[in-house]
Amino acid sequence: MFKILLGEVKTGHLKRLPYLGYTVLLQLLFFGSILAIGVAIGTGEQLIGGDVQQAQQLLREWFSLPFIIIFGLFLLIISFAGLNLVAKRIRDTGLPGWWTLLVVLVLEVLVSVFLSQKISASLHMFFVFTLLFIPTNTFFKMGFKL
Repeated sequence: MFKILLGEVKTGHLKRLPYLGYTVLLQLLFFGSILAIGVAIGTGEQLIGGDVQQAQQLLREWFSLPFIIIFGLFLLIISFAGLNLVAKRIRDTGLPGWWTLLVVLVLEVLVSVFLSQKISASLHMFFVFTLLFIPTNTFFKMGFKL
């Protein structure tokens, strides 16, 4: 599993169904960690009994610099794994993975800045659904070569 998520950065390929499964897994890990932090904050406030200053002090102790660094590294790893999955899926369709991903990300940012965030989100969803529905080696079969 770690090889698929974090390995084969330049050569890996990923079919449609495994791409969907691993993407859902990463989303669950991300939202589960955010939920766990929310539960910890709520639990801390309940343990203190509503005293705001004590609750803030307890949360400062729990969420100190080491926690922030570890959680930041966790988010970076999840982000890299997600981008790696997308690059592998793009490569499986017959296009260069990281270069195509870079072009799509730059296009989404430009659309977001100059047009609208809603249009950018629509473009992103179109790209995601395209990756889910385009079969393996479609662009090679069409004679598309870079």
